[in-house]
Amino acid sequence: MLKKQKDKSLERALLKYEKPRRRFSLRKLAVGLIAVSLLVPLLAKVMSNDRDIRAGRAELAALQERERQLVAENEELQRYFEDDDFEEYLEENAREAGYADPQERVFNIY
Repeated sequence: MLKKQKDKSLERALLKYEKPRRRFSLRKLAVGLIAVSLLVPLLAKVMSNDRDIRAGRAELAALQERERQLVAENEELQRYFEDDDFEEYLEENAREAGYADPQERVFNIY
């Protein structure tokens, strides 16, 4: 009899530490589905914003390069204006565009 009491007390002690069985819960499923349905559009928006940021950075780099070109061109024009070489500048650009003086003949050799 003593042995039966010890076995029962040991069995009760083990039941306290036994993991409860997981049961299917409709509530848990619903919460999970709602969480996923909220996270998927959020993730899509984050990815879209990341793509827009990368495109904006590429555009910024192109605009900065264009700005450098315009600054260099502006410095060149300032140099012509300051050195009184403006007529020389106009003549160079006119010749590059295919113009010539009225008394001048232009021969293009290719």
